[in-house]
Order: sequence, then C-alpha cells, then structure tokens
Amino acid sequence: PATTRAWISIADFRGMQDRFEKSPYGQLIADPAMKTFVEHLREQISKNGKQRLAKLGLTLEDLEKVPGGELAAAAIEVEGGTLATVLLVDTTGHEDDAKAVVDASGIGAEPASCASIAGLRKLVAKGIITPGESVAAILTGHLLKDPDAVVDYHASEPSPDRPRANRPIRVQGTLEEVVALLRK
Repeated sequence: PATTRAWISIADFRGMQDRFEKSPYGQLIADPAMKTFVEHLREQISKNGKQRLAKLGLTLEDLEKVPGGELAAAAIEVEGGTLATVLLVDTTGHEDDAKAVVDASGIGAEPASCASIAGLRKLVAKGIITPGESVAAILTGHLLKDPDAVVDYHASEPSPDRPRANRPIRVQGTLEEVVALLRK
C-alpha cells in the first residue's frame, strides 16, 4: 500500500545465505578477527528481532528453518505514524516446521490461513476490538483439515528436524483423567 515505508524481498533465502557466505562480505564476517564485532552485531539484530517476534510468541530460531523460498518483510505505517511489521515467508518444503511454529502460538490452523487471526489479535492488543465484542474472522485452514500432518510431526521425539515435537500423552477418555493431567 501507499503507507509502505520499507520493503525487502529475498527471492531464495537459502540460496542467498549460501551466496553470501562465499562473497567477500561473507568471508570478512567469517574472519576470526571480526568475531567480536560480528557477535555484537548479531546480538543487536537478535535483540531487536526478538522484541518484535516475542509479540507473536516466536523466536528467531523458530524462523530459521521455515523459509523454503522467498522471504519478504515490510514496515507499513498505520494510524498516527505507528509502524506495523509484515513478514511473508514461502514455506515450501518446510510446511511441517511452519505448522509447528503456528501450533506453538496457540492457533490451530494452517499457516497460510492465519492472517485473519493475526490481524484480530493485533486489533485486540491495540484496544480497537474490546474483550467481549463479537467479531468474525475467516479461517479456512483449521487444524482438523489435515490432522495426520499434526500427529505425524508430534509423534516423534524432538530433534533438530522437529524441534517443536510435543509427544502426545495417552489418557483414558474421561473428564477426570484429562483434568488430572492438566493439573500436573
């Protein structure tokens, strides 16, 4: 939109990482003499990124494995000069990782369907929508659309390939047993 203040798009995030490491700048950053400077720079970037991502319940580490193609970010001015951050990530080939990140935020949905819920959360956080107010948000890719993908991801032990795997706990189908488990 016309209120876009900054935009960056990387067509192939993983390819860019590989090319950067081979570039003169990448080699400079890898030089042991630059270690202190690079660590400080990464710390500053991480700190600023963490503050934005924390609002979404995410970490930089959550996003490292997710890009499969294009990664784009924008700063868009909303009312009164406030900037909103928009992050678009092509998750091709990393759908399970993207789904696990979304699941961890407490939204039972396919990643591509979460824009309406993310917008709704923002409006509540800003006080534009108040608690108890009735609203509708369209979300067509709910959790139950592909339950096998969720079960398959979480049925294995956490590993570098599945860092958010959360093994299911089997219980008898009684209210008492479920309540007892939740109280642990």
